Amino acid sequence: MESKTWGINPKLSILEENTPHVKIDFPYFDEAGSSILTRNVPVKPVIFEDGTEHLVTTVFDLQMSQYGVKRVASDDLAAKGYDDLDSPYTPAWQEKITGVKASLAIQIGQEFAQNAEDTKGKTMVIIGAGVNHWFNSDMIYRSVINMLALTGCIGVSGGGWAHYVGQEKLRPAEGWAAVTFANDWNPGAARQQNGTSFFYFASDQWKYDEMDNEALKSPLANKTSNSYKHPADYNQMAVRLGWLPSYPQFNRNSLDFVKQYGTTDIEEIKPRIVEELKSGSLQFAVEAPDRKENQPKGMFIWRSNLFASSGKGAEYFMKHLLGAENGLLAKTNDNFKPEEMEWNEEEVTGKLDLVTTLDFRMVTTPMYSDIVLPAATWYEKEDLSSTDMHPFIHPFNAAVSPLWESKTDWNIFRELAKTFQEMAKKEFDGPVYDIHTSPLAHDSKAEIAQPFGQVKDWKKGEIEAIPGQTMPNIKLVKRDYTKLYDQYIALGPNLAKGKVGAIGLSYPVAKQYEELKHTLQTYKTGSNAGLPKIYEAKQVADAILTLSSTSNGKVNMEAWKAAEEEHGVDLLDIGGGYEQQKMTFKDITAQPRESYPTPIGTSAKKDGERYSAFSLHIERLVPFRTLTGRQQFYIDHEIFQEYGENLSTYKPTLPPQVMGQKMQTSKWQRVKKLLCVI
Repeated sequence: MESKTWGINPKLSILEENTPHVKIDFPYFDEAGSSILTRNVPVKPVIFEDGTEHLVTTVFDLQMSQYGVKRVASDDLAAKGYDDLDSPYTPAWQEKITGVKASLAIQIGQEFAQNAEDTKGKTMVIIGAGVNHWFNSDMIYRSVINMLALTGCIGVSGGGWAHYVGQEKLRPAEGWAAVTFANDWNPGAARQQNGTSFFYFASDQWKYDEMDNEALKSPLANKTSNSYKHPADYNQMAVRLGWLPSYPQFNRNSLDFVKQYGTTDIEEIKPRIVEELKSGSLQFAVEAPDRKENQPKGMFIWRSNLFASSGKGAEYFMKHLLGAENGLLAKTNDNFKPEEMEWNEEEVTGKLDLVTTLDFRMVTTPMYSDIVLPAATWYEKEDLSSTDMHPFIHPFNAAVSPLWESKTDWNIFRELAKTFQEMAKKEFDGPVYDIHTSPLAHDSKAEIAQPFGQVKDWKKGEIEAIPGQTMPNIKLVKRDYTKLYDQYIALGPNLAKGKVGAIGLSYPVAKQYEELKHTLQTYKTGSNAGLPKIYEAKQVADAILTLSSTSNGKVNMEAWKAAEEEHGVDLLDIGGGYEQQKMTFKDITAQPRESYPTPIGTSAKKDGERYSAFSLHIERLVPFRTLTGRQQFYIDHEIFQEYGENLSTYKPTLPPQVMGQKMQTSKWQRVKKLLCVI
């Protein structure tokens, strides 16, 4: 497709009448294990600047070769046709695995593609998160996306990828983030971690793991110093190279570094932390999660039935986190230990000293909690609601006051903050300095700080340890716990000069901040004097709506200006019709309002047109959020190469060679057949 902006007409394929072909090996996976699949691929010789000749091809040609599509009559390694049982990825081949008749697979595929051609991309796949709960789900998702991209359905209204995950779609994102992560007071100072990694280590499930990664790897992969057998080792590497967050951070209190180093100059502190990490006198806490200083001791649980429901591996939670009666039958796997972690032979149970839960249901988690704070239900509080099922922003409004001792979520945390502040005044003389680590961020320059998909580990001496490049970011955060409550109930001064934003875009909200001083009123005395009040939940809701591009037309225009400057294409017209519009909590109470199109989403639709994911990239040529800026089929990274997943491919569901000999039983065979049916 020719670019309307740059006049580029990229070639999908280099295949022409006399194009030479060479043999190429692909990794292949089935129930018997991994093997090598050899195909033919068209190539083009290219002379490099140094005079050497190299063969190149396109990703499309690679995919067609991998799937065995016979594009030239002389290709003796391609599939003979749809009914070729022995050639991987044909309709007949898949029937042996799935039980879906080849004729039906052919019919669906042809109708899918024909409809896409006839309607110019209005073929859609609606998929939920259920797929994500299965092994190799990434391959399944990528296969679906590839199919839609190849048929031209991505970014087309009425076509593409419609993903449903319950009622989860945050629309007024910028204002929400400013309040939720206290960016109005201290931008970038919050700590967030993926729950899967946190609980994998905290509940000691890593010590029971039986999944030997070797059975999942490509037979073509070159073993490197960064290849591991145990899943926990990859997580360790991801933490120290800055790919994943991990908290607690170190085996030392993050408030102690300034005291020990005798300076608040972060440029002096960073090299000392790096040196200690390299020498081993300082460790990431996740390297030894069973040590007392690295264990989680207190946990607040809000809006989650963690124990025996949303937490995966309930019996491990019961035993190792709670120290409660449990039915755990598994034994720690002493024959399969990580290389990069400290293994404590002594069993550690009941790591948590205090569990506090906010809930209005007496489900499993409150029953196992030390303290239960009764929360208000949806009909007893003011709040905001948005979902991926429709484009509107809805309010919650209290039909009745919270019953008996129950309080709204906002008020519970407000009262806790008040008490905490009073306690802090007895413990702290003033502000403290907190060493804060964070991973290399998507949509930032750090995303390309480790180039060419090459894994280089500073711990092994393969590269220098540089914060924000080859390891996590390190910053110093000044915190004043003696003013925590004052900050909680006021919208912080950072918004007066700072910016809000998302996905690498940022834009000013100084005018909106001044406006909020009038609409919400300000405090007259104290450390928060002159700042907008967010004492009540309704005030918080109004602040969020005022500061977000989906609900305030002025902010919306600033967002589109920032996007236009960033991407170099015309975008202002998308937000032009909303500049004079603005939502308040009172407005959406009278009638829910449709959110405005915003560049932190992916839709270019306006003037009442329905939200259409990725239409912003297709219609307006805004780069996709990939390293290439395009719809990306091939992932050029060492670890993807190691596992044979550069291209989307088939991998069997938990084959016996992955889970060990115990899976090679008649019971496993029955489970396998059930999974194929599902």
